[in-house]
Amino acid sequence: DTPPVDVAVKHSDTAFSAIPFRKATPYLGVTPMTLDLEVRPTGSDQTALSLPNVQLQPNTTYSIYAIGLSKPNTPNKLEALILIP
Repeated sequence: DTPPVDVAVKHSDTAFSAIPFRKATPYLGVTPMTLDLEVRPTGSDQTALSLPNVQLQPNTTYSIYAIGLSKPNTPNKLEALILIP
């Protein structure tokens, strides 16, 4: 039930835009750091999913999946799965 989403640094720039259901984006090279990420419906400033204190380590690849439903009061609430292969 989730529309296309943007992934952004909290209160800042969008890193990935308009990601539809079951689609992926190319990987993005970033500087190691700790940051807060947000998943938002595309074009909105409303946060659908918060990912606080994401620690990005050097020379590491991360895949972030949003799993569940975004409608309020649903049993399968939207959550993040972060994989490090």
